[in-house]
Amino acid sequence: MKKRSLLLLAICLALLLPCLAACGKTTPSGTPTTVTDEKRSELPTEDNVTETEEPIDPSLRYDVPSDLRFPNDEDGNPQKVHVLQRKDQTGVTNEMEVAKDLENPTKVQSAIYSRQEYIMEKLNVEFDYQYESGAATNTDKAGFQQRMRNINSSGVTDPWIVSSMIYFLPPLMAEDTNILYDLYTLNPNRTNYMDFDKVWWNSSVKEQVELNGKLYFAVSEANISVYNRMTVMLVNLTLADELLKDSDGNAYDFRQMVYDGKWDMTTFLSMLRQVGDGDLENPNSSYWGLTVRNDATTIDGFLLASGVRITQRDSNGKPTADGVFNTEWNKDRNEKIKALYNSNGAVLKGAKAVDVENPFVQGKAVFHANLMLAVAQENIRGMSDSFALLPLPKYSEVQDDYRVSSHNEFNALAILNCTKNTDIASAVLEMMSYESYQNVRPALFEDTYALRSLQTLENRTMFYYILDHSYIDFAQVFGDIFGLPLDYMREAVRYNKSVVDTFDARNEKTVTRLETFVKKLWGEE
Repeated sequence: MKKRSLLLLAICLALLLPCLAACGKTTPSGTPTTVTDEKRSELPTEDNVTETEEPIDPSLRYDVPSDLRFPNDEDGNPQKVHVLQRKDQTGVTNEMEVAKDLENPTKVQSAIYSRQEYIMEKLNVEFDYQYESGAATNTDKAGFQQRMRNINSSGVTDPWIVSSMIYFLPPLMAEDTNILYDLYTLNPNRTNYMDFDKVWWNSSVKEQVELNGKLYFAVSEANISVYNRMTVMLVNLTLADELLKDSDGNAYDFRQMVYDGKWDMTTFLSMLRQVGDGDLENPNSSYWGLTVRNDATTIDGFLLASGVRITQRDSNGKPTADGVFNTEWNKDRNEKIKALYNSNGAVLKGAKAVDVENPFVQGKAVFHANLMLAVAQENIRGMSDSFALLPLPKYSEVQDDYRVSSHNEFNALAILNCTKNTDIASAVLEMMSYESYQNVRPALFEDTYALRSLQTLENRTMFYYILDHSYIDFAQVFGDIFGLPLDYMREAVRYNKSVVDTFDARNEKTVTRLETFVKKLWGEE
């Protein structure tokens, strides 16, 4: 996220050190453990910073009043807050709810359970969890969207918070901007406790999804799926030291190459040529240069990392694809990624994760691209060779920076417009995001990454560097409503189709549909 600074990096590392000291400890079975108030005091709030202390970074300060507590409802019970979430949470821990009687909970699950219990006690609210099908299929997407419509039109006025796959939400905006609240304004007669300048809100997502000064959904530290869905690169350092040499005959320092801005596609492809191109006479031909899944999880990552430009904002902040999408700039990058997947004998692509993970784990491949979640799996944890975590390479050394994208099957937060007491909903989301930043994220690193992929300080430092280069593209989120341009760029790679024909065939639909959507949101229809 762009707002992270060296100060934040230091705080994150400080939070992680106790986790690393706890390596080898097991999580007890039964009710998830709770997080103490001592840990909650580690970040500055309005109550623990005095006027005599040095000024703090405002983005780190928690501003919800410490004595905030909502009155009981008309029946004398805590205020009920409904949470609609996906039934299918494949690949991620349920971000909103963890059962009290869960056996052998992970540290992440314990932290989420503790967070929700703390919020209920602190704010005097009671969570009511509701589920709807919401896997990554058109059918389940339609069902989840219809559930939101039904709730919004049912006449209920209780607070309704939605945790939805991010790309489920824009079609509702295109259809009716009164289904979701503008999170910037909410109910003008009440207090909005959410502060999107804080580090626990994802600034990269906010910059992409804010339209005409409105924000209908957002991503925060409560949405740990945005980390798990990041597309990254692993390099087997043991194998790389044996097979790859720079122009001076020395082994590569991959991490320093990243920090110096020199980790690009040209360098990467030259490394693959050193491993071999399928020529059996090459002594290294028994090794793969890269193993990679042949699907959206990595193809989209490579395309976005290369700096493709699908839309841009005009001087009024309006997104447009006209003269942006169908360009030589994009075609060149699409062609290079297509060639990587289809015309490189050093690349092993597979439809199933296991088909491309196993060769890397077994020391038969130098590089492996996958989602961050896969990086934390037991098979990679058990590798005998040492490895490094890297972002995907830039297109060229002159590209301004690395783009580490999250595959768009991650969750975002919204508030349904039927909600009358929006101050409750906003206070809950702000506290949930802050508590996740302070307690859930450190548990995620310890439970999922620190004990598995971040055994070394170098890998931990690179991990935070990758987070600092988080990138979400407008087309990932809003593509459903203006012709799925990124999807068609991906299909050219996946099925080895003509890149030129792909752009020519989709350009008019991409441009005109986006124009129609923008006119609606700007009230120009």
